[in-house]
Amino acid sequence: MLQTFGIMDRSPEGNQQHPSTPAITIIDRGPPPVARRIVNQDMLAAAAAKIGRVQVVRLQDVSFEEQLQLMLSTDIMIAAHGSAASMMVFLPPQAVVVEVKAYKHGLTQDFTHGHCNLARATDTSLLVWHNRQLEHTRRWEGAGVGDPFYKNQHTYIPDADIDLILDSALQTWHTPASLRNFNDVWFLNSAEPLS
Repeated sequence: MLQTFGIMDRSPEGNQQHPSTPAITIIDRGPPPVARRIVNQDMLAAAAAKIGRVQVVRLQDVSFEEQLQLMLSTDIMIAAHGSAASMMVFLPPQAVVVEVKAYKHGLTQDFTHGHCNLARATDTSLLVWHNRQLEHTRRWEGAGVGDPFYKNQHTYIPDADIDLILDSALQTWHTPASLRNFNDVWFLNSAEPLS
């Protein structure tokens, strides 16, 4: 597909020099009524700018070719759970994806499908931060009466968890590929009780 657009991939063989700071892409899901937004993504982006080169992008606002170019130049991608996270298939090998999951969203703990399989197939490290606290949830007021709660909620990531997300992503990115297990999914806050 990349050849169709005249895009060269960024493979480890072609780029032996690991950049000193990562290119971090934060996927913006857009304004309400779009569900599962990170409501304080500006705070997340400001904190990420201290450790890397940050871009916040709405994929629906750029062409598919631009999306491909963006993914190929991304070392760490942060996205709320949703279809945009599937763009990880175009990330360079050994990239890191942080998936932000909304409160009580996907509590089956069956991570043998979806984004986990994509991460495994592309040698991408997948880190999952799950909002496990109701007080960190914001509901969009325009939601219909019959709408399920989880479809209309947005997540506020506390400052300490922003640090946890970024520290974990950066540490994983700096870990040599030979020491990573790409079959594992890392839960950043799995010990925290669900309230």
